[in-house]
Amino acid sequence: FPVTIYSMVFDYYSFKNDGREKGERVLDILAKVYPNADKIEFYDDDERHIQNVRDNLIDTDYDFRVNKVTDGRL
Repeated sequence: FPVTIYSMVFDYYSFKNDGREKGERVLDILAKVYPNADKIEFYDDDERHIQNVRDNLIDTDYDFRVNKVTDGRL
């Protein structure tokens, strides 16, 4: 299921089409697709999404890191 495009590996795709914020979708993916995961590393270029994901993960047991991408770089 990992898909490789331009030397980048994507484990899962999620599209905003159901009214939920990104952080909610991330938690749903973790619960349904990766129920045994205990660590997540997230990348985004939109500060609103970054903050929303942080807000949703902060009170969980996940070891997480949220990264901002700027001009294709961290």
